[in-house]
Amino acid sequence: MKNKTKHIIKTIEPGSIAEELELEPGDELLRVNGEIIEDVFDYHFQTNDTYLELTIRKKNGEEWDLEIEKEYDEEIGITFENEFMDQYRSCSNNCIFCFIDQMPPGMRPTLYFKDDDSRLSFLQGNYVTLTNMSQKDIDRIIQYRLEPINVSFQTMNPELRCKMLHNRFAGEALLKADQLYEAGITMNGQIVLCKGVNDGKELEFSLEKLSAYAPVLQSVSVVPVGLSKFRQGLYPLEPFKKEDAVKVLEQIHRWQEKMFREHGIHFVHASDEWYLLAEQELPEEERYDGYLQLENGVGMLRLLETEVRSAVDARPGDDRAAEMTIATGKLAGPYLEKCVKMIQEKYPNIKIRVKVITNNFFGELITVSGLITGTDLKEQLAGLELGERLLIPCNMLRSGEDIFLDDVSVRELEDALGTEIVVVDENGADLVELGIPFSDPTAEGPVIQGANLRALNAGITTDKIFTFVKELRKDVKVPLVFMTYANVVFSYGVERFVSECRESEIDGLILPDLPFEEKEEVDVVARRYGIDLISMIAPTSKERIRKIAKGAKGFLYVVSSMGVTGERTNITTDIGGMLKEIRSVSSVPAAVGFGIHTPDQAAEISKTADGVIVGSAVVKLIEKYGSHAGGHLYTYVRMMKEAVSHSE
Repeated sequence: MKNKTKHIIKTIEPGSIAEELELEPGDELLRVNGEIIEDVFDYHFQTNDTYLELTIRKKNGEEWDLEIEKEYDEEIGITFENEFMDQYRSCSNNCIFCFIDQMPPGMRPTLYFKDDDSRLSFLQGNYVTLTNMSQKDIDRIIQYRLEPINVSFQTMNPELRCKMLHNRFAGEALLKADQLYEAGITMNGQIVLCKGVNDGKELEFSLEKLSAYAPVLQSVSVVPVGLSKFRQGLYPLEPFKKEDAVKVLEQIHRWQEKMFREHGIHFVHASDEWYLLAEQELPEEERYDGYLQLENGVGMLRLLETEVRSAVDARPGDDRAAEMTIATGKLAGPYLEKCVKMIQEKYPNIKIRVKVITNNFFGELITVSGLITGTDLKEQLAGLELGERLLIPCNMLRSGEDIFLDDVSVRELEDALGTEIVVVDENGADLVELGIPFSDPTAEGPVIQGANLRALNAGITTDKIFTFVKELRKDVKVPLVFMTYANVVFSYGVERFVSECRESEIDGLILPDLPFEEKEEVDVVARRYGIDLISMIAPTSKERIRKIAKGAKGFLYVVSSMGVTGERTNITTDIGGMLKEIRSVSSVPAAVGFGIHTPDQAAEISKTADGVIVGSAVVKLIEKYGSHAGGHLYTYVRMMKEAVSHSE
């Protein structure tokens, strides 16, 4: 097998094995253990061993065969120019419902790329049809445990699937799901429902077949086909009407009841559009099984309403005045109106207009906010009284940028409308603390001690944590800090550990068992790599408070109570007095942790502190809900954030 992608070395980590071997940026990795490396998964799997053979082509053309002896999961210290180490695989289907085929000409080239890459399903949550996967791909998923895998089933009728995907192998590809199921690879499924094609009896047949995969297949979303106005020459598809939506929901609800009785999960979920089209109330939160398919529009509106209600209920209300406009699509419009009414019950002087934007660019049948363009916003909001600011959701913009689908920038739109635009993000945590497991976590209570043990028993190592963070950083921009113990850092090697932190884009490091007086050995290296060594101040610090605060970097971790981490009913420490003393010598933000777990506690602490740290409560949610914890964590963090915001 010959890989078309060259694996060119981008950087060499100081003090690493690669540096000892005199490898350099620009060198090319040819083989590991005699095997050609296809992608990043191959690389990590092949290099997780105690003995390696590398074949390297130097910049001058020489080929080096290198032998390496190392710890099993010790990293070599190489990063590559192409982090994925391969090209993305394009789709070989011509689906009758494909939205990319319904795009107008003249948009940026990346919008026309159809991916069907199982590796992106694991890394980014993309859905794959299985048609683009060889037996080797299936074997790799099983061997490397690349899960969850998200599968676009569409139908379980092989003949019909061939027709819908316009691929004669599409029906046969369903057999690959059997292999994933037998291997216990967690899956999520999707059915894009097309009127008169895979609905009715065909949907019933598909749900019957898919139910046999439960609970390994943990969810199936049913979403209506999106139809733009650019469908000339494409398969004739009709939009669903109210009576159609009612029938679809009847089917789904019947299957939910059956699957909950048998497996304790609702399994099949209707996207929000069905309920709006049928003019029915959204299901209660418990029926979403932890919001497994939010990205498919399943439960987004229920989650929105729940979060707004929780936030409003937690506030006393006041007479503050403000005026603003929210721009959204037809789908979310009615629910945002409902949310605005809830807000105005507590804040009668806040005036919020909800402006529903008709999608003229793609066609009026497209009702989601994520496909609204800058042009439509500009044309439909021009000349209107928008108030002090215009709020738009972040899903209208290209990921990580301030550009709409039609390449209009937020700045351009601001200038055209003469109004400040606020991009509303998901408003999660401002900073995330990641624990590196340690066998003797002396500062931790039973909850986090248990998490440490579970992680260690599952084979989690420091190297695996670094690899995880590097993948996480592709999508997550919020500041990240490590919380671990000095023995972990010294055993790994201070220089090597801190350089890995920099490579992983870690912003800070907390070592609760490292005394302030002994921190210099780590701090000098951390400063060199731009990593903040976070100092902790406890109630017993007393005369040392000023000394610790003076040299603080990043932020100060103020320990609210003596003892170990864990939830506390009451926090009796004079936090205000400690913070006053800190601020007399330092302007570094001070965040309070240990024991905080309720919105009321967070609100009270944040009246004087710059931040609130929550640990055990988050870990308990993960322990309780496992892979279903996402929605619960989302709601909990938002509630805590709202409590903090209210106190400011």
